[in-house]
Amino acid sequence: MFRHIELKIPRPNFADPVVSSIINLEKMRDKEIIGDVPLLIFNQLKTVFQIFESLGSARIEGNRTTLSDYIQDKIEGDKRTQSFMEIQNIEKCISYIDECFSADTNFPISERFIKELHSILTRDLTNEGSSSPGAYRVSNVKITRADHTPPESVKVQEYMSELLDFIARKVVYQECLLKVAVAHHRFLWIHPFDNGNGRVARLLTYAMLKKNGFDRISLMNPTAVFCSDRNKYFEALAEADKGTEAGALFWCDYVLRGLEAEMSKINKLLDKAYLNDKILIPTIQYAKDYHLVKDDEYTVLGYSLKHDSFKVSDLREIFAGKKADHQIIYLVKKMTEQGLLQKTPESDRKYAFSFSDPGLFRGVVEQLANNGFVNK
Repeated sequence: MFRHIELKIPRPNFADPVVSSIINLEKMRDKEIIGDVPLLIFNQLKTVFQIFESLGSARIEGNRTTLSDYIQDKIEGDKRTQSFMEIQNIEKCISYIDECFSADTNFPISERFIKELHSILTRDLTNEGSSSPGAYRVSNVKITRADHTPPESVKVQEYMSELLDFIARKVVYQECLLKVAVAHHRFLWIHPFDNGNGRVARLLTYAMLKKNGFDRISLMNPTAVFCSDRNKYFEALAEADKGTEAGALFWCDYVLRGLEAEMSKINKLLDKAYLNDKILIPTIQYAKDYHLVKDDEYTVLGYSLKHDSFKVSDLREIFAGKKADHQIIYLVKKMTEQGLLQKTPESDRKYAFSFSDPGLFRGVVEQLANNGFVNK
């Protein structure tokens, strides 16, 4: 049976654990976004974490695609299975959110925005699609794995308008993160669409964090908070469904502690020395050991990790007596075409490390998984 719950931000006591998470997350928000990691590498890492986010959200809903399978299908580019398309649609939604908020943090989280997310998310899908993409449901629903019954379809518009007003309302900065957590639960509590509500709720969390200045969220997998243990996710939601202050605080603590843990991990990747030692150098070493790159290519890749950018002429020293200038030029050209190097924006005569090459891309993903940044 449906039971109305008042929409409000809980009021934690100073001693509540959630307060510590709020303080720590606010400190992280104010830090330099990319540390000393070169921007070109940072942007490539964003692409990887977008994949992690999309795959994690789909797997919560029962998608059985593994990380390695999705990477393989994405590289080959010829797979159009429903499972693959479901994950790809989430990627498209994340790109849409980035596009909306990267240029303008004042971009509104509106009904039009939410419905567009749902439309993109469910496009061309059957089992995980929707009979009415981008439209609120017109029938009553029951949520699997939950005692809570969502409001009748005739009340969805009213409750969604209330939620969107709540999201748009200005609050003191100490309450911003609590509002993000409350909005996630409230969206699922309303269950406004006939399908895809969980995926949209997690995208809404990403959008709200982005809008509230957590720019490093682009290099983070917020879904990891929820998908690392699905049972805990549903248990925490059930506590919030009780409609009590204690239940709301339990849910907020669950969400914000998870975000804090994920952002702490991401801070490691913003340290160039850590990123090179733990992720990129092991990747190129693996590529060499398994003959995915040649010795000369390995040498250039190692050089590129020590220098944010370089010119072809800079390689003369490491190839002295081994390669003529025209051979070095050809090597760099070939590596750029393969995605092992990339030209820098400031000059087409300068080059930087790249892992767009399928072998290196898989290697980076594998090393990130090995170091606890994502579940395989």
